[in-house]
Formats: sequence, C-alpha cells, structure tokens
Amino acid sequence: MKKLRQTLLFLAILFSSSANAQLWFNSLEQAQQIAKQQNKLLLVDFYADWCGPCKQLDMDVWSNDSAKELMKKYVLVKINVDYNKSDASSYGVKGIPHIAIATPWNNVLYQFVGYRDLSRVKPILKRYPENVKSVYLNMENFKKEENFNNATQLAMAYQSLATQCHKMGINDFIKQSNITLSKAKKLCEKSDKTALEKVELMRMVNSSIIGQHKRVLKYFTKKKSIDKVQVDNKAIALCALSNSYAHSNQPDKANELKSQIENKNYLQLTNQLMKLKK
Repeated sequence: MKKLRQTLLFLAILFSSSANAQLWFNSLEQAQQIAKQQNKLLLVDFYADWCGPCKQLDMDVWSNDSAKELMKKYVLVKINVDYNKSDASSYGVKGIPHIAIATPWNNVLYQFVGYRDLSRVKPILKRYPENVKSVYLNMENFKKEENFNNATQLAMAYQSLATQCHKMGINDFIKQSNITLSKAKKLCEKSDKTALEKVELMRMVNSSIIGQHKRVLKYFTKKKSIDKVQVDNKAIALCALSNSYAHSNQPDKANELKSQIENKNYLQLTNQLMKLKK
C-alpha cells in the first residue's frame, strides 16, 4: 500500500509538471522521497501564516513566471514552522522566511534568511544542475556502508558535479566534497599512508576546482613533487596539477601531465575541469 501511494504521488508530480503547475509539498519527508526518485535538489521554504515577508516572497518571486521556469529544476517544499518545529530545527531555522537548497539528506548547499526580491533570487536558482544522480547514488552507498572507499567516491561525485554548475555554485559542491573527505580521513587507519595521501591530494583537486591554482602549484613544488606521489594516487595528483597549469597559462605542461593520467574517471574529470572558464 505504501509503495502504491508513492507511485500515485510520483504520477501526480509528473502530471503537474506537464501542466506547467508549481507543486509545493508540505511534508519534508515526502519531498525528500520524490527528490531521490527524480535526482533533484530540494528547494525548502520555511514560513508562517503570520509572516509578512514570507507572503511578499510568494507574490514577488515564487509566483513569477521566470522564477517558476528555474524552479522546475527542484522539488519544492513549504514548511510551516509553527507546525513543523522539528523540521525547522534540523535546518537550524532562527528566522523566516528561511530558504534552503539541499539534498534529501539535509546537506544544505545554500540558504538565506529574510525577504529577497526576484533579481537576487534568480541567480541562486541558476546555481545548480537539474540532475544530481551521481551524488545521490554515491550518497546511498555511503549511507548503507560508511567506509573509506564509499566516502572518497562520494567526494569525487561532488567534484564532478561542480564542473556542471553555474560558476556561483561550484564552491558549494566543493565544500560538500571537503566535508566528505574529512569523514573519509576519520574512516581510514592512521597508519594507512596511501589513504591519507589520497585525501590530501583530493583536497588539492578541490583547491584547483575553486581556482586556488597558486596554492596547488606551490604544494607540488615545495611539499610533494609528483614523482614522490604513491602509484595508486598518481592520477589524482596529475588531475590537480594539470588543471592548475591549464588555468595558469601553461597549456603545454597541462597537456603533458594530462597525457599521463591512466585512471579513466580522473581523466574525464581533468577534461571537464580544463574546459571550465577561468
């Protein structure tokens, strides 16, 4: 019966979308289930019936046609803080309106408090891709079994997704990648030098993604040269270094290093990164 209800709910959403309607859930749990099924992020609006700025946001932003078009990328949910205090508490809501863009596991990518007009909200809605399937698949694996390998796979999924973001959203996914890498470090043995090095090098990839190229080049020049990186981690180091050279006007060095990458996942990520605008 529960599965039937979920199926009917999913069909209702598809019908609503085809009719160009904006469907706001009032249950965070239901919205999370649908977000997982559709591989979309959540757009959560914490409000109250007595809140003037909340009503103004509804009229000026959520009812605007151009905003509605962008909102199709998200699963929408409105939470009345007077009746859903536990949900509000889980998001750290202190004032309203409180708007959050998050995963179904309450990983908040972006949030703001208070009224904002259409010109300020639209760039926020543009930040993220519509499909975040790669992150959700790896998140499910990590939740089933919290081990080092699953953590690093999730961190890499965030890295890859960052390359598909609007420029403003890149840092948000990289922040989640770094949070996940901190978990990975706690899950590995302190004596496992290969694993610890992998975490450190993946952080260098993250630094290169957010444009900290001088930091990356300095790391490989003064702290660890590429020839001292362990074989299992070499592709990660080459990814970070080639991307930073590419964005430091040294394309020949970048391509030379990229040609040495044998891991297909990191080669793909490197190609994605080198295409990003400076």
